[in-house]
Order: sequence, then C-alpha cells, then structure tokens
Amino acid sequence: MRPPLTRRAVLGPASGAVLLPFRTVAASREALAATLRQYCLRAFNTTQGGLALARVGGNELLFQSHPRALRETLRKPGSTVKPFLLRRLLEWELLRPEETFPCSGGPLPFAGRRFDCSHAQQGAPLDPTTALALSCNRCFLHWAERLPRAPEGRSGFAETLRRAGFSARQAFGLRCAAAVVGNPSSRDEMLLQALGEAQVLTTPLALLSAYGRLLTSANGVEERAAMRVALQGMHDCVRAGTGVEARVEGLDLGGKTGTSTSADRRSLNGWMLSFWPAAQPRLVMVVFVENGRGGAEAAPIAGGAWRALRPHLQAFMA
Repeated sequence: MRPPLTRRAVLGPASGAVLLPFRTVAASREALAATLRQYCLRAFNTTQGGLALARVGGNELLFQSHPRALRETLRKPGSTVKPFLLRRLLEWELLRPEETFPCSGGPLPFAGRRFDCSHAQQGAPLDPTTALALSCNRCFLHWAERLPRAPEGRSGFAETLRRAGFSARQAFGLRCAAAVVGNPSSRDEMLLQALGEAQVLTTPLALLSAYGRLLTSANGVEERAAMRVALQGMHDCVRAGTGVEARVEGLDLGGKTGTSTSADRRSLNGWMLSFWPAAQPRLVMVVFVENGRGGAEAAPIAGGAWRALRPHLQAFMA
C-alpha cells in the first residue's frame, strides 16, 4: 500500500560530479541507447506508446523508441501540466508555499465530467508540494480559479504553456505534429486547461523538451522559491505519490504522472515524466502509454527503464 504523504520530504544532497574523458561519455551514450532499445522491445511488446530520454539543459535527445508515437501523435497532457501551473501561481503570488486546502479524496464532478482524486484521505489539508505529489485535482482546481483571464479569452496560463513549449512544432531539431495551445472561451474551459484536459494538445517529444527547459532552471545558481516547491513536489511524487511505481532503490528520482482522456473520451492515456537526479536534474525521460494510466502503466515502465540505465548514469554527472 502506498504510504500517506502528509509532509514534505527533504531532498538529499546532490551527487558530486565526476569528469570523464570524452570517449567514455560517448561510449556510455551508445551503451545507454542500446540498453533502452532492448528494454523498449519488452516494455512496449503488448503496449502502444513510446519512451524518450534527453539531457537537461542541452536540448539534446539521447534516445527515442517509437518516433511515430512520440512525434506524430497529438494528445492531451493531463496532469503533467501541474508543475508548470504550480510554478506560475507561486511566481505570480497567487498562491503561497505554506497555503493549504482540504481534500478528502473521492468523487469530483466538474464541467459535466469526473476528475476524482485517486489519493487516500490524508488527514490534513494539503500544501502545494503535497498536492503536486498526489496530483490532487481538487486542490489544483481550487487554486486555478485565481488565474487571470482577459475578456477575449486569453489566459495567463495558456501563454505559460506556449512559452514552455507545449505547442512546439519542433523538438530537439525534429519536426513534430502541429501541437496547439488555445485560448479558453469560458471559465470552465480555463480550469480544464489547468488540468491539461482542454485547449492543449501536444506530442510526447514536445512535452519532454518542455520539461527539460523547466528543469534547467532547477540547476541555476539562484533557483527561485517557486521552482524549489515544484521540484520538491515532483521528488515526493516518486518517493510516495502517484509516481511511486517509478521508484528505483538507490536512485534519487523525481517526476510527474499524468492521465488524460482521448479525443472521444472513451479511453485514457498515461504519461510519466521523470528525471535524475532529483536535486540537480541531468537527464529527463518521457513515457507515454495509450489506453493506460500514468501511475499504473506509464510509471512502472519508467522505473524499469531507470533501473536498466543505472550502470550508465555516472557518465552524465559531468
């Protein structure tokens, strides 16, 4: 049983960087790609989707398993937008890091649909860090009400998603399907966009690139408080939240799950964005699974991939 998450975990110390010769790094990249290639043959044998890995901060794609699924298919990103939403709310001072909101879990009808919280009752109101780790829809819908929206339908969060790269037509120098971030036409549509369920369609590769840029700011000399909260929430997500199935013993991972509806709302799609190490990210991975959920299907695939990659990771600490 997943342990309840009622307080923030403390990020462990960053691993010391070790400088390795260029040939060693190149050999490690080749070994990394070969390892992931073999792993994906098994992981996606009966599952449709794909996996890609990139270096944080360098816009460098290290591996992609299924180019068509990763570059040519548009999907709703679901809860993978929440770290971007949380960071924006904190930066605009629409939300305070110590603020809390109660959620008992369970049914959550909204806009004629259901966004039930899957997490167990926590026994105390959730702060932003814990809400992100548990992907609490009730908390994020409540806080997203504070987002500004101009009369013509433009919202500050839509522009945030565009600038982050959710609507990118190219990622890592590769052409992708024409992703789009639209302007919500109503309050409900704005809130659905804040859950990644309306007015945003993207490709897994564009989403991976967006996370790479987001995590680059976590490695800055003067990391902003808003990013620290988001980073801690994603660390807790893998430690004991919705992404716990991606946890790998001995690896300090962070990440965010997402489950989104298909265009006809008849099926679900699963996402897992994960990165290593959690304190100072160097590598970031996207796993996308058709007809699955983020925590149940995508997260275990990500965990297996990181487990397989463990012998090759030290080369990327430089």
